Amino acid sequence: KAEGLTPPFHPNCRCTTVPYFNDEFTQGEERAAKDEDGKTYYVPAGMKYGEWKEKYVDGKKNIKIPHLLKIKNIDSAEEDFINRFNAEFSLIPKKHLNIIEREIKGVEIVSNGNSCYDRKSKILYIRNDFEVGELTHEVGHAIETNLKLYHNEEFLNLTKSVLQDKTFDDIVFDPESFVEPVFYIKSEKLVSLYQGRLYDEIGLINENGEINVFSFAEYFSEGYNAYINNPELLRKKDIELY
Repeated sequence: KAEGLTPPFHPNCRCTTVPYFNDEFTQGEERAAKDEDGKTYYVPAGMKYGEWKEKYVDGKKNIKIPHLLKIKNIDSAEEDFINRFNAEFSLIPKKHLNIIEREIKGVEIVSNGNSCYDRKSKILYIRNDFEVGELTHEVGHAIETNLKLYHNEEFLNLTKSVLQDKTFDDIVFDPESFVEPVFYIKSEKLVSLYQGRLYDEIGLINENGEINVFSFAEYFSEGYNAYINNPELLRKKDIELY
């Protein structure tokens, strides 16, 4: 305390002062730990060895695939979520993991809203009841962002090949099939209706009167989902993207 006596209290006094912090100062702090592969992950700063062993060695809530993804609220996850998360993430090729580790700064499980990848915060939000393909779809957005595909001429030419001969009259407005009303185009090259989604907030048509390739923002991510979960379909539909 600032008031009151302070050392030294008497000749040859060895007393000293130290700062005092209440519990709120360290609340929520974490420290680094390493898994059996040497990958870094984070645990609560005050966690004791017995607690760590029970949770990360003996416990069921041990996501071994991957510690390269920091899942913020894993303690609230159900065992079914963990099993589905592990099963889907394990399908991703090892050669893609370095890209994912560089790009995604964290994963957060959500109970409301949609799964999505936030490019600014680099957080992947995944629904606790996510469907098959939902995780790999959002990982596809992260990979696409890291590789800057929408600034890559080769990739843009690929999108243009799908959109060629498509005009404003080919754009479909669908208010019912998805969680929100969407615009999309149809093509024999697309693996799903959602892959053809166009974002009107970006601009459906460019200054040349053509469909705006930058609004065609699900082309890679939904293609990547098929690459992981149904590669034969992607190979059959769009060998160039495959």
